[in-house]
Amino acid sequence: MALVTTVVEKMKGHTEESTDSAKLARKLQNIIGRPSTNEFIRMIGQGKMQQFPIDRNNVYAAEDIVGPDVGIFKGKTTRPKTDHVENSSNLMLPSDIISIHKQLTTGSDIIYVNKLEFLVTISHNIKFSTCECP
Repeated sequence: MALVTTVVEKMKGHTEESTDSAKLARKLQNIIGRPSTNEFIRMIGQGKMQQFPIDRNNVYAAEDIVGPDVGIFKGKTTRPKTDHVENSSNLMLPSDIISIHKQLTTGSDIIYVNKLEFLVTISHNIKFSTCECP
């Protein structure tokens, strides 16, 4: 028993004409800059796509057959910029490191892997990096 529904199986639920129109609708959506599905349907409803033989049902069919277009989400889901963190001089470093590197610049960021949060740091001068799951 397979738990995965393939595109071919989804296409069987539509006529060949409907499938071709759905492919055309998705192709047109990509060409005009990948607007969201609701925005694309609104454009069709406003008559901005009259020269193409598609309607909103074709857009719905494309969503049903292949799912949402991943390119629509790329670049639109960004994280907000974080505040700058001032230098902190209360770090205790070994004296030999301090004598060699008078000033260290470190960068840090929080990354998510499989919904787990990790703090990643790197020292730009000596290329020392850390990764910790708090």
